[in-house]
Amino acid sequence: MLELTMIEAIVMFLITPPETSNRLTFYITLGIAIFIIYVLAEIMMWFQKYQQSKKLTIQLKRLQESVNQG
Repeated sequence: MLELTMIEAIVMFLITPPETSNRLTFYITLGIAIFIIYVLAEIMMWFQKYQQSKKLTIQLKRLQESVNQG
């Protein structure tokens, strides 16, 4: 979460809002967009780790069955 906060702070300081929009609305919208991207990235990483652990579990079960049979 600290990483997300730091990224948002850096982006908000580097990007200036358009002259025609309200600054607060611009920064809130930008923060929400960054947060959504962060959450989606975390979900994708979790799903990838889940798939890897599922494969590992299957391999371990096969190994255990082969040891028990032998």
